[in-house]
Amino acid sequence: MSFSELQIDFDIETRIANYPCDHSILRVEGATIYAQDIISHLNKKGYLCHILEDKYAPKQ
Repeated sequence: MSFSELQIDFDIETRIANYPCDHSILRVEGATIYAQDIISHLNKKGYLCHILEDKYAPKQ
């Protein structure tokens, strides 16, 4: 499976207080993102993957 049309980035060592310890953050950008396809692919490779709720609140 290829996701070449997507911009994918992740943090494997950055600890963010809002996220559980020892978790990596995978960011995916693109015109069309099929999240379930990405999650399924990662699960088949032995990784546990969840969508994080976007809790970003822009400053007013």
